[in-house]
Amino acid sequence: MSEDLKIRPYARLLTMLGDQLIKNEQVALTELVKNAYDADANFCDVRFINFTEDERSTNDSCIVVEDDGYGMSYEIITKHFLNPATPIKKIGTGLRKSKKGRVCQGEKGIGRFSMLKLGKVVTIISKEKEDATIHKVLFDFEKYDEDFLTELEKSKEIFLDDIVIKYEEIDIKALPQDCSIAQNGHGTIIKVESLKGDWNQDKIKQLSRDMIRFTPFEVDEDDIVDNKDFSINILVNEQLKSYKNDDLDNIKNIVFHKALYKVKGEYSQEGKTLSFSYVEANKKPQTVKINISSEETQDKESLWFKGLTVYRKELSEYFDCGSTTTCGSFRFQFYIFDFKANPNEPYGLSMEEKDKIRNHRVFLYRDDIRVQPYGSVDDDWLQIDRKRAADKAGNMFSNDQLFGQIKITKAQNEHLIDKTSREGIIEDNGSFKQLITIVRGLLVYLRTKIYQNYIYTEQKKKEIKIIAQEKVKTKIKELKETLKDDTKSLNVLDEIEKDFNKQEEVYKTRLDTAERLAGVGLSVEAASHDIMLTIDRLKDNVHQTFIDTASPMFADLTKIHKDSETAEGLIGLVYMKMKDLQQLFVSSKQRPKLTNVIDIVKKIQSIYAKQYDDNGIKVEYEIVGSPVKAKIIDAILYQVFINLFDNALYWLKYIDGERKVKIKLDGFSQSVIFSDNGIGISEDDAPFVFEAFYSGKGDEGRGLGLYIAQKLLNRYDYDISLLLKNYEKIECGANFELSFVSEDK
Repeated sequence: MSEDLKIRPYARLLTMLGDQLIKNEQVALTELVKNAYDADANFCDVRFINFTEDERSTNDSCIVVEDDGYGMSYEIITKHFLNPATPIKKIGTGLRKSKKGRVCQGEKGIGRFSMLKLGKVVTIISKEKEDATIHKVLFDFEKYDEDFLTELEKSKEIFLDDIVIKYEEIDIKALPQDCSIAQNGHGTIIKVESLKGDWNQDKIKQLSRDMIRFTPFEVDEDDIVDNKDFSINILVNEQLKSYKNDDLDNIKNIVFHKALYKVKGEYSQEGKTLSFSYVEANKKPQTVKINISSEETQDKESLWFKGLTVYRKELSEYFDCGSTTTCGSFRFQFYIFDFKANPNEPYGLSMEEKDKIRNHRVFLYRDDIRVQPYGSVDDDWLQIDRKRAADKAGNMFSNDQLFGQIKITKAQNEHLIDKTSREGIIEDNGSFKQLITIVRGLLVYLRTKIYQNYIYTEQKKKEIKIIAQEKVKTKIKELKETLKDDTKSLNVLDEIEKDFNKQEEVYKTRLDTAERLAGVGLSVEAASHDIMLTIDRLKDNVHQTFIDTASPMFADLTKIHKDSETAEGLIGLVYMKMKDLQQLFVSSKQRPKLTNVIDIVKKIQSIYAKQYDDNGIKVEYEIVGSPVKAKIIDAILYQVFINLFDNALYWLKYIDGERKVKIKLDGFSQSVIFSDNGIGISEDDAPFVFEAFYSGKGDEGRGLGLYIAQKLLNRYDYDISLLLKNYEKIECGANFELSFVSEDK
């Protein structure tokens, strides 16, 4: 026996398309608003009718969604609206655009069934402008249970084609005179009754927030610009909720006056570039262009970006062998705030302002319509909080302190496809992950390259305030001398001085505690940093010695002796750092001795010899005058030059062409200049390179190497400084001068 079988879906499919597929009632209503947008409506009203005074739903409540769009004809209703997965949306080539030129949001042909998430009785009234007929469609599912398994409380097999939808033509006199169809001659009204969910004030407020973010808004020099040709109104018992203007005005004021950084730019998939401009604290705009492809010309900003972990571990794979991403080009806009600043400081925020910022995260828009749920308070779609938890928090902004918008289009981002549930982008093809990774890389760059300079500038200002306190004491003494004959004024001044001294004591106590804790933390951090660095070099050294002794007959005893001597020095450094860790910087029993600096430099060079050879880095020496000597513990010099060699290795790996380190030892000035031909250090970074935890290596660096080197040399009245003037430099990159002459000599 053979026969042709047909698929006959159960009516329960309607539940899956509407009730189960759509996340919640707010998303369901958003889908109906999208339909109004696609229909070229100028407005869409969402009315909550017969609600209580505290905005709660009752058995008599209903929701009405009304627009002045182009409406539906009988053919559209019967052949398309009532048929799930309408093929018309996939027929033809190119983008589906409305008469106004809007890119239509609907793709699946099932978003309309979101109305079944809202209630069991749905009445649709629609009229086209050129059609004299007004169409009424009634979905009445009250006699069925939620899953269409019973009819009038009796179990029954109910198939989709058993469901009857009632249609009729109605007269315009049957409509209220103030409705969109009566006034404009066209539009659609959807009335939902027998509501399924319990509505309350919080739900309505959340819907209002979602409608604010339905279309993107941009902050220009004068005002906030949002989508002026499509307005969404929320009404409760016919009272208009003025949610949008108030919220936008608040955001406008916060952005204008409190946003520390305003960033705006784009990613070009064709050009493989990130280009953006940023304004810091209302200063002049700065522009940055980053070539992400390893094949492009490598400027300083691009090399800096490629030093980030997110590039080396994730992004680089997209650009290998001339390839590029599949996510497509996109635009972005970010506003970054300083949540640590006091409210009375220029860019400090009040608690109310912080709460408003927290409610505006990073939203994703496709053709100027929001893609849910990205940007919701509980949705970490850019994995910002996850990265902060897994890595150093200082490498990434918190979700709280920034909000922004990422804009994609159907034309340029064809691989970023909406899920059927209307909640998010399909992630199977990897394109969405690429977009996330590029954005996260940009945010890491902004945090570790640009924002950290602001942090250290603010720290310097606070240090200046501490100095200012000493001036206050001096002024009080001068004032006392002036008022020595005015007893009453002196008594008032004494009270002021007592209060000031009390506050200073509290401040000093807290500062001492903080410094003591910071000292403990810094000692552990510094020790672990140097120990791991030294052990890594020691492993290479021991491994090379193992190779050299594999064939005893051909072993180079001189080289083996030198390697053993180097290993001994490295072990000595580890031993000393462990003692420092145990004693929290209490000096060991080692005593300084007069050391020939070039001997230490060449030992460290031998430690890095293999890595330098592997990366094509040459080391050259220039020796002037007598030997440069220092009275110091050898391990200290090991540590200083390990950091210099390690930094040069890190940055020279990212440049094309000749890679070189040149070391000048000047016996006349008893100084050493350590230079390379890498990307160098910018004038913006220069004031901070010797600060603790300030790193030029982005999210990978700890920011301790140069800080520790300077502190250690200062213990022996020596110093290390950065050379910025061209006439001082030897090579075009980073140039550091080490002085082995005490200031008092």
